Amino acid sequence: MAEVVLYRIDERLIHGQVMTAWLGTVGAENIAIIDDILSKDSFMQNIFKMAVPQEISVDILSVNDAIDVLKKQSFKKRTIVLMKTIKTATRLIDAGVKIDSINLGGIGAAAGRKPFYKNVFASPEEVEMLKKLVNKGINVYYQVVPEQSAVSIKKILEDKGV
Repeated sequence: MAEVVLYRIDERLIHGQVMTAWLGTVGAENIAIIDDILSKDSFMQNIFKMAVPQEISVDILSVNDAIDVLKKQSFKKRTIVLMKTIKTATRLIDAGVKIDSINLGGIGAAAGRKPFYKNVFASPEEVEMLKKLVNKGINVYYQVVPEQSAVSIKKILEDKGV
């Protein structure tokens, strides 16, 4: 049984920053991607698995499967958990998965989303989800790479008067 060393929300999932910065910094040996659509797409799963160094394993799970795995803490290696959306993180926590902190990476512009902070765009619903996560005592923070200082989402929400 190994620990989750980083929970990260980033629409891009596996990309250069995860590979070059976060993996080494947190000493992860496994990446778990939690995404209902990707968990059913074997072609895209293969592409994501090819994007990581050979010594890093990749698990791709639906949200429901991830809830079971995370509650049982059954990863066999030190794991980074990647999610595309704030909604996925909210679903995990609402289902009873214990998460102390969440790293917020990039979330792109889309219909209904407005600039939130740097390269994070969020809909009013997503801002409410962030607020609920913070109010539950979860340390949600923006930090693109480990060398960058973490910025508290609680502080950003307060500064915005949300």
